[in-house]
Amino acid sequence: MTTLIIVVVICIVGAICIFLWLQQRAASRREAIRRYAAEHNFTFLGSRLPTTLSLEGGSFRFAEKISSAFTGTGHEKEFAFFDCYIHEGRRGYTQSVLAIHHLGGIYPACHFDRQLREEHAPGQWTLIYHDRRAWPIGEIDAHVSSL
Repeated sequence: MTTLIIVVVICIVGAICIFLWLQQRAASRREAIRRYAAEHNFTFLGSRLPTTLSLEGGSFRFAEKISSAFTGTGHEKEFAFFDCYIHEGRRGYTQSVLAIHHLGGIYPACHFDRQLREEHAPGQWTLIYHDRRAWPIGEIDAHVSSL
């Protein structure tokens, strides 16, 4: 009986440690993206999207949580970047999305990166993303800098 209690306690402590580690990791990512947005004079929105950007009717309609959102204007285009959490079955995943307003054509990187997806959203927004993947800061910068 004592062995069973020890095993249960170890499992509970392990689960709590994993939960806290995941929370800390997410907070570090949000802070890094907030700093990136501030350094580049973009507007950090946190858990909000621009009012003209709607995720209804597309792949992201089931997004449960928006985080690390910021918006700005590149050399020519208005854009928004955000992470979203999509729940699927027993698990979920965090997905990075770059939304470009009035893109007017195909996003150039889609020609070179076959895993990069492009999807149209209401209000003349184009959503650019890799399926089931959060972009590191360097990749965010590469995409935003290309605008």
